[in-house]
Amino acid sequence: MNREEIYIAGLMNDIGKLLNSKNDNYDYVNKLKSILKNNQFFQKFNNSLLKEIFTVNSSQQNMVESVFFDKGEKSLSQKIIDAADFLSTSNKEDLKDKDSLQLRSIFTEIFKKENNIDEDYFYPTKKLDLNNIFPVKKDKLESADLDNLIINFLNELKNINREEQLYFLLEKYFWSVPASKSQSNSDISLFDHSKTKAAIAISLYDQYKAEKITESELEDISNFKKDQFILLNGDLSGIQDFIFNIPSKKASKSLKGRSMYLNLLLDIIVKYIVEELDLKESNILYNGGGNFYILAPESKKEDLNGLKTGISKKLLAAHQGDLYLAVDSICFAPHEFDNFTELWGKVKIKVESVKHRKWNEVGLKDNFNKIFGPLDQGTAENDHCHICGVSNDIRKLDLDKSINENNENQKICSLCESFIDLTDDLKDANYLSINKTNNNSNIYQSYNDVLSSFGYYFSFSSTLTEFDNIYKLNDTNFMTDNCSGFKFGAYNLPQEDHRQITFEELAENSIENGNGDKKLGVLKLDVDNLGAIFTKGLESDRSIARVTSLSRMMGLFYEGYINRIITENNWDDKIYVVFSGGDDTFIVGSWNVILDFAEKFYKKFREYTCYNKYITFSAGLGVFKHNYPINRSAHLTEDYLDEAKTIDFNRNDDVVPIKNKINFLGETFNWEELKRIKSIKDLLYDLVINKGYGKGILRKVHKSTLGFKNILEDSTRGIYRNIKLWRLSYYLREVKENDEEAAEKLLNEYESIVIHNLTGKSEDEMINNIMIIPAAVKWTEMATRNFKEG
Repeated sequence: MNREEIYIAGLMNDIGKLLNSKNDNYDYVNKLKSILKNNQFFQKFNNSLLKEIFTVNSSQQNMVESVFFDKGEKSLSQKIIDAADFLSTSNKEDLKDKDSLQLRSIFTEIFKKENNIDEDYFYPTKKLDLNNIFPVKKDKLESADLDNLIINFLNELKNINREEQLYFLLEKYFWSVPASKSQSNSDISLFDHSKTKAAIAISLYDQYKAEKITESELEDISNFKKDQFILLNGDLSGIQDFIFNIPSKKASKSLKGRSMYLNLLLDIIVKYIVEELDLKESNILYNGGGNFYILAPESKKEDLNGLKTGISKKLLAAHQGDLYLAVDSICFAPHEFDNFTELWGKVKIKVESVKHRKWNEVGLKDNFNKIFGPLDQGTAENDHCHICGVSNDIRKLDLDKSINENNENQKICSLCESFIDLTDDLKDANYLSINKTNNNSNIYQSYNDVLSSFGYYFSFSSTLTEFDNIYKLNDTNFMTDNCSGFKFGAYNLPQEDHRQITFEELAENSIENGNGDKKLGVLKLDVDNLGAIFTKGLESDRSIARVTSLSRMMGLFYEGYINRIITENNWDDKIYVVFSGGDDTFIVGSWNVILDFAEKFYKKFREYTCYNKYITFSAGLGVFKHNYPINRSAHLTEDYLDEAKTIDFNRNDDVVPIKNKINFLGETFNWEELKRIKSIKDLLYDLVINKGYGKGILRKVHKSTLGFKNILEDSTRGIYRNIKLWRLSYYLREVKENDEEAAEKLLNEYESIVIHNLTGKSEDEMINNIMIIPAAVKWTEMATRNFKEG
């Protein structure tokens, strides 16, 4: 059996077991056998592939064995597949009775002993679609229709013509089918198990061919102590400065292109590494948010230094030190798969250390001027790129037609212009083509020149093109267009009449019915304690399949579901997603919509992660004029996020620090407090806009902060004094003089906050911050700007 067959068998072996377990009613085995024998892609493999796909243990030796198996001793390929199966997950049970279980959410397993989840959550047994990715409690779960899933899978499988299509078909149809019948281990999908099994199998095959492991050692893989694998980690640094260090004027034309370029760059570098090491798609354990993890055989260890040096030299030549990819690896033995999260953490620590020794691999002495020296000799006025500052000594310059509105003699370099073109290409993108190229020039005039130096060329399009390797964007129905697969991501941009909306127009969209501040909201958020979630959160089963499943499901929300939230709330023309992937998001938009988005995104994320109290995110939210320097607003918003994450309410008794906050208007609140701010704002807005009150009521309500402060503090200690709440009406007397009903509504809102605190809420849900009232008043002031009273 050759190398390609080992890989395909690794991907398909557990699918064969599944079909065998369901074979009585639909004869799935013979249907798959027919596809493997008649499909042109599978015909290049010999009949041994059938045998490996339908390898079963002694308890399952039925008609399948008589059709496909030669009795006798296991072949080398069977030993490799068995070893890979064993190492992929700590659960060692065979697949049968698959229709009795559905996939349990892996998020319920994070810090399982300490989390607050009292019921299991399950995914619907349906093909992958953004409508189907939320887990539900068992009493709301539809019964599994595994037969329908298998039938549709086989119908599409017969049409595949390349290896990558098989990989994505498996993800599409088996992302929510459990890999184990065990109730305690049913949170790993059949896809994730098959993916990691194939990655391990091809690595073991390479080790065997390199004479690093013997057949007998494969049979006793759990006790083999010699290093056989490499875990490779890469982390791209310089991202924020690269994206945001540009002029604010027309920034909307460039930001998305620069951000998307970094995504493409990392994708290409990962492809480059995989190709150079002769690996497969399954060996990419994770790639997103500026990070990647790759599994490789230990025999490739000597190739890594040359790869790292080559990558760094290309990045240095293309970006003069602005971007750096820190890469490192660890070697490990088969038995260490049992605690794969520890390996994940160890290699991450090594990469962090590499970041403190940037460019060592290219030789600091030889490249000192490139890294630390000036870019060029300086230029005359207007003889440089007005976006990045580079001169024509480095790249070709031309007049910037997109920015020259007043015949300004501003020039733009070819690279920055290509980012603007990329932004424009994304407006209506439905497809992404990634194709190989032999253009290995070291002249970097455009973003595709940089990508081409790694052997690939990218293009986005709204319609199908003639390229061979095309991916469908945010749509898993890729086989209908004969695409290679699908990719989730926040690709599209706010537009009007097929024209991209500017940041000034986004600010104008904050004005509703003539009311409101013409400003932008800038939001940065990311998952709290992500490192601890991966390295400590998976307590009992820390297998490679579980780790990759967790990272894939986290990415699915940030890269896929964000689009659904924007579209379902009709925010397409009001939100500009600069980047969203891995575990973080940065967006710009109409300030009032950004506030609503933050609340909605948090609410859906909590639902998606089964309300696990240890899986949260924090956010920083700033409001700025549309022409405020974008790099400054980005850095300030990052500072707000840092404040949200470092706030301390004297809680040091948990397994990880509880953050779970949002910094808004310079003040940090928990998410329940933000919800109350919005509720008070809605009430005040109604009083000002619809009930005829002047904006003077806002000042009067602001005064009530003093009276409510002691009441709120009492409620957080479980104390309720009705007399104090009654006296609060004194602070609202000016409101009461004009409208007793309005004052009553405000008192009811305050009272509901007190009752909320008294009903045994957790500290995360407790309303502590008295600044909720000033924040609500400020929010209302911004929302009612330009409102003409009377």
